Amino acid sequence: MPLYHIVTKSRRGHAAEHTVVAQTREAAVRQLTAQDTFVVSVRRTALPTRSRRRTSPLGLLWPVPLDRRAEFLRQLHEMLSAGLPLAEVLEQLRDRTSDSRLRRLCQEGMEAARQGAKLSEILAAHPECFEPWVAASVSAAERAGALDALLPVVVEDHRQVSRERARLTYPKVYAKAIAVLAVIAATLPLAITHGLGFWLVNTLVNGLPLLAIGLLAWHGLRLVGRLAPVQSLVERITSRLPVMGKGQRVAYARRFLRAYRDMVRAGCLPQEAMEAAASVAGPARLEARGMRAAEHLRRGGDLPTALAMAGVLDRKTRGLLETAEETGELDAMFDECLEMLDDEADRQSLRRSIWSWALLLLLTAVLVGAGVIVGVVGYYNRIMEFYDSFLTE
Repeated sequence: MPLYHIVTKSRRGHAAEHTVVAQTREAAVRQLTAQDTFVVSVRRTALPTRSRRRTSPLGLLWPVPLDRRAEFLRQLHEMLSAGLPLAEVLEQLRDRTSDSRLRRLCQEGMEAARQGAKLSEILAAHPECFEPWVAASVSAAERAGALDALLPVVVEDHRQVSRERARLTYPKVYAKAIAVLAVIAATLPLAITHGLGFWLVNTLVNGLPLLAIGLLAWHGLRLVGRLAPVQSLVERITSRLPVMGKGQRVAYARRFLRAYRDMVRAGCLPQEAMEAAASVAGPARLEARGMRAAEHLRRGGDLPTALAMAGVLDRKTRGLLETAEETGELDAMFDECLEMLDDEADRQSLRRSIWSWALLLLLTAVLVGAGVIVGVVGYYNRIMEFYDSFLTE
């Protein structure tokens, strides 16, 4: 996640410097736009520490597991809420965590914190540990002074995503096992017709290079997919898919609404809560729309129009919140809408699991059919060779 050094000036001529974590330059400027200030200069900067380094591709391919990230953030929140300095908190977390990448984050972040770096800047310098939206949301919460209210939202989101992914673990394992068994079944006729030794040699000579090329291509695509423009393109495509897209939109809405509710309850202004919620929602396009919605609130606009401008919540949820605002029951409606979104997220997770099993069965049928066809063709060729040799003799 990039860091931007922004200089602003008020109408009275008072200048101020800010360090902002944002996905784009425009999003960084929108975060500091106010009625009585304007931006003088913007430049991209970096974390002021000697630990600035290029992130390892392996770290991007295999990030820190979600459950470890959630536990790390939970302990971080508890110690910060107790009033401990950031450097001391990171020092204690370094001794508690077992993950080498989180320990490196704590060690380098501890040095940076002693030089005056913020938590959002430290998280942004380690994309192999935390996704960009985490650093952006922490940055927005730091500006609003409501970090204690936002960190539990991030922790709960990590736990929910971890539980949802656990439902898809068995289909993934079974798919890999079936693929291996299908390849063996497809090449097994060679062992019967030409002998076990010929089968082993043929499998090693022809199969292993193809497997290596396939693995390199797959991980290369994953690495390219970590680039911000590619992530934005993939997110736009997947958000329009029937099953996966619905689940993504529900996840964005749930994070957005929970962050907005907790920030408002912590005493933040509506525009500050909207900025933090827009950063938590995830994609850069939603963050940019959320910043425009926050600017609408800053100018005295109403909440329903701002929610429509943010584009995260569906029409039904926005209608419920609009009615609750008119009747003075907005705070209670936040909880009801979140319960509704949680139930919808469970349904979407179940649908994804069912579709995964259906695709797994389809893959099994295709691979088994291919194995049977290869076997029949192998037996037929062997019989024809035997018949031709018999006629020759």
